[in-house]
Amino acid sequence: MAQNRRRPKILFLSKKNSENALCDMNLLIEGLLSLEVDLIVPKESVKDIEEIKPQKKRATIIGQTPESIADMVLIVGEMESKNKIQTLIKQGAVPVLSSSHAAEMELIAFNPVEEKGVSFIFNETYHWDIFTAIVRALETYNFPYDWKNIVTGCKTD
Repeated sequence: MAQNRRRPKILFLSKKNSENALCDMNLLIEGLLSLEVDLIVPKESVKDIEEIKPQKKRATIIGQTPESIADMVLIVGEMESKNKIQTLIKQGAVPVLSSSHAAEMELIAFNPVEEKGVSFIFNETYHWDIFTAIVRALETYNFPYDWKNIVTGCKTD
C-alpha cells in the first residue's frame, strides 16, 4: 500500500452555537493536536490552541497560511459563509462536517465500498463523533487512489 508522505493539512473552522453545545472543544482540540497533521487555524486562535497541552503533541499549528492549501476543512458549529466553504471544496479541501451542514450543501458522505461521495460526516456535534469522522478522513488520505477520487469529486461537484 502506497501512502501519502506529506502530512495532511486540516483547516479548522469553528464557531460557537447551540449545535456544538455538546462538544467539548478543548477535548476535540487536544485530540487534533495528538494527530500527525498540520492544523490550520485562524491567526487569532493560535494562542488559545497552543495553550491546550495534549499528552503527546504531534500536530503543527499554522496560523498564517492561505486556506487554499488545506487537504481537509473541518467545520464545527455554525458554518462560515456557504460560498467560502464551496470555494474551499472546489479548491480540493475535503469537508468534514455535520450531517445538517452536509444536507444543506448537498454533500454525500464518502463510501469506500462504492467509491462515491466527497465528504466525511458526523451525525452529532459531540467531540468523539467529530474525532471519528476526522480519523476516517485521515485513514482514507493514506490511500492515494481513493483520496484523489474524492478530491476530484470535490472539484467537479
